[in-house]
Amino acid sequence: MTGRERALRALSIQDVDYPPAWAPVICSTRSVEDIVGSDDIWADPAQAYLAAFRALGVDFINQFIPYRPGEFESRTGVVDHRLTPLEPEDVAAQMTARLPELQRQLRQMDERAIGEQFAEKALAGQATLGDDMLWVQYDGAFSIPTMSYGELGYDNYFVFLATFPEVQEEVWSLQADVSARYNRAIAAAMERHGLPRVVRLDHDMTDNRGSIVRIETMDRYYFPHFKRAIAPFVDAGVRLVWHSDGNINDFIPRLIDAGVNGFQGFQEEHGVDFAALCQTRDRGGDLLMIWGSVSVTTVLPRCTPDQVRADVRRCWRTAPDRGYVLGATSSICPDVPTENIIAMFDEHTKCRYG
Repeated sequence: MTGRERALRALSIQDVDYPPAWAPVICSTRSVEDIVGSDDIWADPAQAYLAAFRALGVDFINQFIPYRPGEFESRTGVVDHRLTPLEPEDVAAQMTARLPELQRQLRQMDERAIGEQFAEKALAGQATLGDDMLWVQYDGAFSIPTMSYGELGYDNYFVFLATFPEVQEEVWSLQADVSARYNRAIAAAMERHGLPRVVRLDHDMTDNRGSIVRIETMDRYYFPHFKRAIAPFVDAGVRLVWHSDGNINDFIPRLIDAGVNGFQGFQEEHGVDFAALCQTRDRGGDLLMIWGSVSVTTVLPRCTPDQVRADVRRCWRTAPDRGYVLGATSSICPDVPTENIIAMFDEHTKCRYG
């Protein structure tokens, strides 16, 4: 069974010989060099990372970020805390000003063109891998209503949201209208081109303590529009996997109710019960698809290779027999020893079913 075949079967909830492993985001280029066995690989960073993934025995790629040496270390945070403080009324005016653009997008959306653009990227990604790994397109694979803390700053955005939730709901409602049509286009393109029918959804709305907005506010103003946005995927039978940073406990039943049928990540150190989640069922009564859950904060950077191997086996034994994918909880940062990365991927091939 090739890695591509193994991944396709697991993502379709079929039996496999051992769980597929998905490609991590490896932030240390030194680790990539160590895995490949050479430091003369950076003329083409993408090929360097692909060589590392093949050496590790990776079965499929979802999010592909090939850093150049020094690139990760020079990155800045996603939220600029030096942004000018704004009154909530000013933010409300900015948000209201976005409505005409969303209305224009809705009027002018070309679903066929959106689907074909997505398919072109997905097919090109698979062509770079050949038959030994599966490419599951991430960039441009979905659209959902979002929070605007990235461009506005945390303080500006969340004070606005607490003060004018109805204004934000207007934006979320129109975003959901746009997203529903966008996602319908992606689902149709998956069907036309025989692409993997799985999407990993990703938008950070929880921290280590739980929801970053009162869950009652999310229930009233956000989740109805989120559910409407992803409905075309759900109706088309596309499996939806939620990227799970932080304590997602309050989100789990709400995401499942909306139609999400898988989770990736799991920060057990912040209260997520991995074992309980592995026994949870989606709204159709099936066990969830699980991607994870070797911790990038408590296991990979701190444990010995033998302890990493033991945690790989713990995750495998705990997870469902079908639809399980081995992976790290999030990006593997430079504090993780290369030997622990190698141990994680080597051990997963020994976790044999049957």
